[in-house]
Amino acid sequence: MIRNAWHFYYTLILVIKVVCGGIGIAYLIFLGKSGHPPF
Repeated sequence: MIRNAWHFYYTLILVIKVVCGGIGIAYLIFLGKSGHPPF
């Protein structure tokens, strides 16, 4: 049961990283297409 909880927690962190990474990439692409500097 402890192993399952650890696996669930690890998967949750991995999903959060993927989602944040996808948002960051989409944000950079959006800025690149809009023509405005990223900063």
